[in-house]
Amino acid sequence: TLPVYLCFYFSYPLYGLLVNPLVIPLAGVLLPCGVLLLLGGGLAALSGVALFALPASLFTFLIRGILGLYEALCTLTARLPFSDLTPGAPAVWQVALYYLLLCLALWLWRGSQGERTQGSGGHRVRRLRIPARTAVGAACILPALLCILWRPLPYLSIACLDVGQGDGIVIRHKGYNFLIDGGSTSVSEVGRYRILPYLRHEGIPALDAVFVSHEDEDHVNGILELMEDMARGGIPLRHLYLPGTGRDAGDLPADRYAELLWRARELGIPVTILYAGQRLTAGELSFLCLGPSAPGASLYAENANAHSMVLHLSCGAFSALFTGDVEGEGLADLNRVLLSLPEELRRVDVLKVAHHGSRFTTDETFLSLLDARVALISCGRRNRYGHPHGELLDRLAADGSDIFATPGCGTVTVRADRGGGMRVIPFLPAGQQEESRLPSH
Repeated sequence: TLPVYLCFYFSYPLYGLLVNPLVIPLAGVLLPCGVLLLLGGGLAALSGVALFALPASLFTFLIRGILGLYEALCTLTARLPFSDLTPGAPAVWQVALYYLLLCLALWLWRGSQGERTQGSGGHRVRRLRIPARTAVGAACILPALLCILWRPLPYLSIACLDVGQGDGIVIRHKGYNFLIDGGSTSVSEVGRYRILPYLRHEGIPALDAVFVSHEDEDHVNGILELMEDMARGGIPLRHLYLPGTGRDAGDLPADRYAELLWRARELGIPVTILYAGQRLTAGELSFLCLGPSAPGASLYAENANAHSMVLHLSCGAFSALFTGDVEGEGLADLNRVLLSLPEELRRVDVLKVAHHGSRFTTDETFLSLLDARVALISCGRRNRYGHPHGELLDRLAADGSDIFATPGCGTVTVRADRGGGMRVIPFLPAGQQEESRLPSH
C-alpha cells in the first residue's frame, strides 16, 4: 500500500505498522456498537421506553473509549521522531517499477519454497531447492523502496502557486527550499489546503527561509497556518525574513506584523529584518534585497504596499525579480535602485508582477528599466478588484513579455538549468485553461 499512500497523501505514517494491529481488531467492535447505538437510541426515542436507552449508554461508553484510544495512539506516535515519511508523490513509472520488483521478490520467494520429497513413514519433507533465491528475493525489496522514495532535486524551480487572490511562491534549488509570501483573501485556509499540500506533494521536508514581502492578509495568513502546522510537528520553518517598515509608517497593519513576530519567537524561528543592499546565498542561488530602503534613506507613509520587500534572484545564468505589492513611493524608490544597477542585473528571465496585476504599479518607467522574458501574475478568478487590469496587461505585452497568470493557468512552474535554459509549465494544459483577457503565449 506504500504507493497508494504516497500518491494520495504524499506521506507514509511509519508507526502505522505498530498502531494498526491495535486499531484494526477494535474496528470489529466499534462498527457493531455504532449500529446498535443507533438502533437502541432510535427505539428509545420512538417508544419513549427508557429501558432501550440503557444498552445505548453502554455502546456509547465503548465507542468513546475506542475512539479515545485511537486518538491517544495517533497523538503519541505523531510526536515521536520520524513519525511521518514524506518523500512526495511518485511518478507513474516509479509505481510500476516498485510493483514489478515486488512481484519479482514474491516469485523468487515462492520458488525458494523448494519441492516436496517422500520421507520415512510416508511423510512429505520440504527441502530448499535453491536457497539463494530467498536472498535474491529479499534483495529486490531495497531497490523497490529506493525507487518509490527517490525524488530528483531540481537545479532551480519556481512555482507561483494558485492561491486565489494572494501570493505564494515556492523556490527550490538543489535541496534548498524557500517560500516568498503565503496568503489569500479568496481561498479559505489557504495554508492548509493549497500551500501545505504542494509542499508535501513535492516532498519538501523543511522551508529554509520564508520571506514576507509585507504584512497584508493576502500575503501572510497562510504563513501563520504553516506556523500552526509546525507547532503540531509539521514542516519546520527555519528562518523568517521581514521587510523594514520605516519608523514613520502610517497605516501599516501592525497587528499582523506583531503576530508574525510573536509566533516566530514562540516557535524559536529566527527573524531577520531585510533592507536594500543585503544579500543572502544558498548554494549557487543568491537573493539580493532591492527594497525597502534602510531607515533614514527613505520612509514610506502611504501604505503597507509601499514598503514591500523586493528580491532579485540569481542562480547560474538565470535571474528573477519578486516585487510583492510594491507601488507608490516604494515603486519610485525601486526605479531609482534599478537605474543604479548594472544592465545585466536588469535583464531578468522572470518577473513576478507586483500587486496581482494592478494598473497602479509596474509602470512604463519600471518596464523601460527592466527587460523581462516572462511575467507571472498571481490573483483570484473573477476577483472583485478586476485583477489583472487591462492597462497593465497592455504594458506587459508592449514590452514583449510572455504573460502567465494563475486564473487561467493554475499554478505556474518555471524550471531553469545552470546555463539559463528555462521552461514554463502551467498546471492546466492549454485546452483546459479558462478564457481570459491575457494575450496568447
